[in-house]
Amino acid sequence: NRMLDSKHCTNCTLKGNTQITGSGNTAADIILISEFPKDADIRAKQIFSTGSKQGKFVDESLSRVGLTREDIYITSVVKCRPSNDLRDSDIKCCQKLLDEELKGLNPSAVIPLGGMPYKYLTGKDAGVFMNTNIPTQHSKGFTVIPCASPSYYIQQEGSKTDKLARSLEIAMNYSDIGEYEAPESYDYRLLNS
Repeated sequence: NRMLDSKHCTNCTLKGNTQITGSGNTAADIILISEFPKDADIRAKQIFSTGSKQGKFVDESLSRVGLTREDIYITSVVKCRPSNDLRDSDIKCCQKLLDEELKGLNPSAVIPLGGMPYKYLTGKDAGVFMNTNIPTQHSKGFTVIPCASPSYYIQQEGSKTDKLARSLEIAMNYSDIGEYEAPESYDYRLLNS
């Protein structure tokens, strides 16, 4: 995990809470952006910690397409665990931190996982579900591939890792990792989801 300059936290109601920054391969072509750290993430000091349901979901999705955490970078819009509802001013403070964090990373594809990261990247309040897995070009040169949050998919029967795995497949096609090639045991229904 990298430490960020917390000068942006001065007007934030989350100031003083444990800050969790991104982790993974800082030279990665693919970045996943979460909404905020969950309780398990704070304890493990890692977004989508491997001991959480969301972390296991991410790991299963990565495995389905032949990737590991070492192949990607994972971060979040909000860096601290909110105890109550987030205020817009807190999100704006954290967006400055995320801008700082992403500076120097040069991804080919970014997957916003949920409405908040989708809004951060596109400026749109709604549409993550309607636009899931529809790639769009960001003004900073990378491709945005929207996907709902792992928490959402975990709550839905039958969805499991299909949508995030599909997002990762699309991201691989835009990255230096190269064209996605399905393993022999691949579930081809993903291509049509």
